[in-house]
Amino acid sequence: MIRPFLIIAALTASTFAAEASAAPACPGKNFDSFLTAFGQSAQVQRAHVADPLLSGSIDADAEPEPRMVKRKLSAARLAFPLMPLEARRHSQGLAMSKSAKGGGAMEVLLAKHDTGYQLRYLFRPTGSCWTLTEMTDESL
Repeated sequence: MIRPFLIIAALTASTFAAEASAAPACPGKNFDSFLTAFGQSAQVQRAHVADPLLSGSIDADAEPEPRMVKRKLSAARLAFPLMPLEARRHSQGLAMSKSAKGGGAMEVLLAKHDTGYQLRYLFRPTGSCWTLTEMTDESL
């Protein structure tokens, strides 16, 4: 009776080991280097996004006034890159700023001066790396 249990335990352990080794390497030792890599590669973005991702946007047609609508999107429904890549940010005049949030989380804001364009990205620490957990389009 012990043998089937040992076989199941061995299979389970090897499955967990395979899943752990499949985790993507962190592209940065600190948040700044991680953000640089995240902002330059759709592949890095795919590897470091929560599934599901909390996504918010302004419903301009809501009554009595516009309001934020949030929903969870599966990774399969996301169109990458989620954050415009560096060359596009530069060509569109997007300014990037970041601020620390509680628990090691970091918020990144992309905005275009003198326009209503504003995107927020919330990254939470996961192990020794970060994961994009929420994206909010506050543009009107």
